[in-house]
Amino acid sequence: MVNTDEIGNNFQQYMSERGYNPLSSDSLVNETFPTCFTVSGGPNFVGKSDGPHVVIQPCHRYWDVKKVGDKTHLSFFEMAVTFSSNPKDRKRILQDQLLFLQSLGLEGFTAHYFDGGTINDVQIESDRVKPIWESLGIEKFVPHTDMESYVANQVEPYGGPRTELFYPSNLGELEVFTSVLYDQKVKDGKIIDRYSPPTIAAGFGLERVVQAINGLQSISTIFNKIDD
Repeated sequence: MVNTDEIGNNFQQYMSERGYNPLSSDSLVNETFPTCFTVSGGPNFVGKSDGPHVVIQPCHRYWDVKKVGDKTHLSFFEMAVTFSSNPKDRKRILQDQLLFLQSLGLEGFTAHYFDGGTINDVQIESDRVKPIWESLGIEKFVPHTDMESYVANQVEPYGGPRTELFYPSNLGELEVFTSVLYDQKVKDGKIIDRYSPPTIAAGFGLERVVQAINGLQSISTIFNKIDD
């Protein structure tokens, strides 16, 4: 059975060979308040150079912790992430992530995306990501006009439109990839200003992808088979 370490190592090598700058992961523990976790689902891109960068980031789920305990969510997990603050890198990042997932045997994706709408009393235009996915061979789409495909929560200081890829697994449509175009400043869940330069972050949970590849009914069973 393929495991998370194998996929993570292959991912870093794959992206490094394509010109991504490998980074060490950020600490999972808040430096000021060491009893608090700080990384919920992706990289800390603040203060980083333009990129593109690649990192395997340990994460702790807390703003959507209620999902833990179902068949697809864990409390602690690792994200295989690429990100850049150069908007021109968006298609490149989505393409490279898609090609890597396809190299693992995952196909038949449906892309979800933000198609414009009112987010916390602010009218936001449609994200222009659908033509990118179409150019990369994605044929099935689900548009959203609400928070289902937009990040603006009580935790993160930045937000923006989100796009996700869902894989047709034996559990039904399983989300295996997510990407956010961070282009808004957010405070207490409210959009307060534009964020510049916009930053594109994209990645997948290693454990979720292992679940998809091996057709596991529950994500927790990967720990029972980790040495197989």
